[in-house]
Amino acid sequence: MTRKKLDAPIQLPRRKKIIFSTILLCCSILTALALCEFILRYQKQSQQKIDLLDPDLIVYDSRLGWKLTPRWRGNHQHNDFKVRYSTNRYGFRGDFTRPASPDGRRFAFLGDSFTFGFGVNDHETFVDKLNKKEPGNLYLNFAVPGFSTDQQYILLRERVLDFSPDVVVLVTYLGNDLFDNLLPFPLQANHGKPYFELFENRLVLKNSPVPLAAKNKEQAALDLHRVVRGDTTPLRGRLLRILDKSELFQRVTRVNHPNDRDLFPLFDKRFKQALKVYTAILEQMVLLCENNGSELIVVLMPGRSLVERPGSQSAQFQEYLREKIIEKCRKLNIRLIDLALHLKTLHSETGEELFHPNEGHMNAKGHQVTAQTIHKQLKPEFSTQP
Repeated sequence: MTRKKLDAPIQLPRRKKIIFSTILLCCSILTALALCEFILRYQKQSQQKIDLLDPDLIVYDSRLGWKLTPRWRGNHQHNDFKVRYSTNRYGFRGDFTRPASPDGRRFAFLGDSFTFGFGVNDHETFVDKLNKKEPGNLYLNFAVPGFSTDQQYILLRERVLDFSPDVVVLVTYLGNDLFDNLLPFPLQANHGKPYFELFENRLVLKNSPVPLAAKNKEQAALDLHRVVRGDTTPLRGRLLRILDKSELFQRVTRVNHPNDRDLFPLFDKRFKQALKVYTAILEQMVLLCENNGSELIVVLMPGRSLVERPGSQSAQFQEYLREKIIEKCRKLNIRLIDLALHLKTLHSETGEELFHPNEGHMNAKGHQVTAQTIHKQLKPEFSTQP
């Protein structure tokens, strides 16, 4: 009898069994999550392994911060594409030598890398496609990658108006243009830039001439999340930084995103100054155009998240800015082309892929759709305000 008792398996108390099972389950879940995170990070690194742009496309400029090298030719290779860029003798993309017809109009496009056409060949940019759609008009591409509205205003004032455009088209990228307007360094680049501050409702130019200096630690620490959400408590800040770096968390939020506006009250506080500066620049651009016999038109260019992931944090702040800019343009009597709404609606209804899957800029199809949308709404008879 004593021997049988010694040979019998040890029975753990029920409470200890539950604790042990819970610990084992948690460890298994954490191991599985860690494995998923490793796989996703490896996949992302593999996708981003190739991103090679031939050197010297961008050079320093004391007035603008940087500019494009005239007569430059080079390749840009990424996992998503392999394309070729070229600039003309003026240092911009596209053919500026072809004259418009006597009854045609000259359009000057101001913008950043989306308008320049990162990720597509010269003949695939929406500005080039506009030239092919209506040869009687001349569409000139003055876009410079990384430029924000303040630099575009200076470029308009000092260079673009020399080409006597009938229409100036300001393509505003909702992803970061309004935020970069407030900064001496763009959020996603290390080049210094000029910027404007408002003093008694008057624009005052700062950081000009632009110094050849690297970002300091404070500027380098700024990212889009901090600009959008502001400072957080230390614990929440650490947690958010960990989650932001997690590929698994980012993938989950891309799939599970409510299409709502819960962050709009926060944006009312966070973006007040950015909207004031943007509006003041718009007002100056309108006056500048009117004094030179030109019309100013604003095009709202969305980021990929607004089109593909409505309701995500990135989509929400772009949607907020979209609505505010529409309101400002209506008050200033500026014609506006709501490209953001059109691309978002098209993707929602058809599932059409308009952006490169990893690099983020528009693909050739996106430029084609953009050209069609802008061509339709640039016609003189299409003058309805949004």
